[in-house]
Order: sequence, then C-alpha cells, then structure tokens
Amino acid sequence: MEVIEINSPDPLPFSTGFHPYFAVPLTAKSRRDACFVEIPDARRLVPVGRFERFTAQPFLAQNWSVDKDVAGTMFLTDLKKQELILIDPVSELEVVFNFEEAPQHRFVAIWAKTTNEPFYCLEPWTALPNSFGRPKDRELILLEPQKTFRAAMWMEVRPMA
Repeated sequence: MEVIEINSPDPLPFSTGFHPYFAVPLTAKSRRDACFVEIPDARRLVPVGRFERFTAQPFLAQNWSVDKDVAGTMFLTDLKKQELILIDPVSELEVVFNFEEAPQHRFVAIWAKTTNEPFYCLEPWTALPNSFGRPKDRELILLEPQKTFRAAMWMEVRPMA
C-alpha cells in the first residue's frame, strides 16, 4: 500500500511510481532467455527528444521476452488489465504483479540495464518522465490539503498456471 498525505495548506503536485526489480531467471536452474512477461493489449509510448512529448502506437497482447533490450525503457499505457505476469517456464514459476487497485498508475515502465543483468523491472507509474515539464499532459496528481493518496498493488509467486 502506497500512502501519501499532505498536511500543508497548499496543494501538492506530484507523481509516484513503484520500482520492483525481479530476478531473471527466477531460479538458478533456469535461463534468462527462457523468461518472458505476459503483457495485455496496451499502447506503447515512444519519447520524442528529452521526453518533451510522446507518440503512441498500438501494442498487442504478447509474451515479451526479457532478452529484448529495454535499456532505453519501454513505456506502456492503457493496459487492458493492470496486471503483468513474469513467467519462467523452465522453473515452472510465475510472478503475478497486479496494480488494479492503483488506478492512477496509468503507465508502466519496463527496464533492464542490459540484456545480461540478473534482474528485470516492471514499474507502474502515475506519470511519464518530465511530467513537470509537460503540464498540458495533465499527468501530475494534485493532492489537495488534508487529503490522502492511496494505491494498492500485490504480487504473488506461484506455480505456472
């Protein structure tokens, strides 16, 4: 549960994100190149310049290999379901990452430093990079005085379905 409270007399503009790193592969008996993320239908956002704006293109549901290079960060929005599943078929395990109870986390950043790293990031965000520099996009949350922002997410490691 993510909770942000404001006790100031002034509104607080902010954005937030959750940044978990998942081990890939999930166990030592597996390989990174066997792992993938089950991603629902969405729109992929491609940054222009230094995040001055983004262009959108359809992103069909797919099993996205964690071996694909995402060092530049892949951004998604409008996911059909706010859930990603990291699957390691060799280990016969999956990690379900659900953020349906965090509706203001409208964006997902998928990132790994290199294709050789032993981790992979699946990150729900409320705004894209440079959101303060793009106020017309209205991504920032404006928390009014004496109000609270709440977001809930859950993860489950389980045998493959």
